[in-house]
Amino acid sequence: MKALRTSHKQYIPDQMIQGDNLALRLSKLNSDIDCHGEHDQKDKMLNMLCSYSMNKEQKHSYQYRFKDWQAKIQARQDSLSFSIKATTKCLLGIGNASVHEFGVSLSNPFGVPYISGNAIKGLLSSYLAGAGGDEWYKNPKDSQKSALQVELFGGDLRKEEGSQINSYIGSVVFNDAWLLPTDNKWFVPDIINVHHQSYYGNKSGNKSGNKRFPDGMENPIPIKIAAMSPGLEFFVSMQGDEDALLFLLPVLEQALKEKGMGAKTATGYGRFEFNKTCDDIKTEHQKLIGDIKIEAQTKEDQIKTKRNRQKLSKEGKIVFDLQEQLKATISPQIKTEINKEIKEAEQNIINWSNNDRQQLAEFMEDFFECTGWFETGKTKKQKDKQKHKKEERIKKIRG
Repeated sequence: MKALRTSHKQYIPDQMIQGDNLALRLSKLNSDIDCHGEHDQKDKMLNMLCSYSMNKEQKHSYQYRFKDWQAKIQARQDSLSFSIKATTKCLLGIGNASVHEFGVSLSNPFGVPYISGNAIKGLLSSYLAGAGGDEWYKNPKDSQKSALQVELFGGDLRKEEGSQINSYIGSVVFNDAWLLPTDNKWFVPDIINVHHQSYYGNKSGNKSGNKRFPDGMENPIPIKIAAMSPGLEFFVSMQGDEDALLFLLPVLEQALKEKGMGAKTATGYGRFEFNKTCDDIKTEHQKLIGDIKIEAQTKEDQIKTKRNRQKLSKEGKIVFDLQEQLKATISPQIKTEINKEIKEAEQNIINWSNNDRQQLAEFMEDFFECTGWFETGKTKKQKDKQKHKKEERIKKIRG
């Protein structure tokens, strides 16, 4: 079995052939399989898989990309995200093409385990079909589904008598679930026992020409595989209408506990639990949505402010800028700077339009209300004098 294509060797550094990227190592660069003693080499590869850990550069690269994806998905108003943790061993992607008797789900280009969005989507669809009654009908023989199934997951709307089948895309997007960056080992060795090889592998009959009944008298043949380790955590995200996402959240939690994902779920594999309660996830989701709306409103206000300023005269812009400064926290330095700009404006006030003068006068009143009409530590007479002097300045500005 040729696992490493000869034409690839001239382009691939030797260190990559040794397995820096697990997905590439398994799919294209598995040179051990080319050696003599194929089964022994497969055992060697399985041991490597179960002891594998990323080097420092790979870990840094993956953590950077993971945080970037997490930040982008959480910045969207149409998304709901949370993390889940494997409570048992999991067999995901076991049917993927491989030079071994087993497959695993590894992302490209990082070679890191992941849960495909289709697996999450399929679990939810199947669970609702089994537990939700006729409203969530799903035909196991074809793609025909009830209206609710089609609305969320897509497919063919169940055909009524005399009508044609219409296909639709679901309203919810199920993204691949990313592995949370940790130092945990990804895989553990496991086996699958084929108890009835003659029955499953020889449909036309055994050596005598008769199909053997699965009577339990054959020797089981163990096949060595790699299972995902318990304890691995994944970042799950879905996109769509908020009501649909909040409806699916507790359904997914229940389905992961009761049904599980991947192979051998009937024997307890593929079980997950949420790292936080559904109520906590919903609360965090509402807070994120609130923060996104506030940020969007702030940006919109900034754009409006900029446009409004552009429409003003030169003198009007001076008042406008002073008003914007007043909205911010007034430090002693800012207070001094504003006073300086007001005095400069007063010297040129004769050249201002009447409208701009009124705006400046209103600003001065607001400013003195915020910063004080007089200095502290003065007598009442001195305070009255300082306030009167400022009021006269404003009156003069008004004209």
